[in-house]
Amino acid sequence: MGIFLGSTSREGLDFEDNQGKPLFQPALAKEGPVGEHEMYAFEPALCIGGKADLEHMVKLSMDVHLMVLDQLRR
Repeated sequence: MGIFLGSTSREGLDFEDNQGKPLFQPALAKEGPVGEHEMYAFEPALCIGGKADLEHMVKLSMDVHLMVLDQLRR
């Protein structure tokens, strides 16, 4: 993991919106920094028709969100 993260640029890991613009810095400005057990995510989730844009990005509990996404894929 360290080798992967050490050889990858921050920009290369950023998720892009529907217009190809990076979302991390705008999400940080909108929602604030994430805590130890939080993440930025789209609401509704992309897999159920959500949109990849800043308007639909929220900060939420990582554990709960990943569990919900896992249930949606079944």
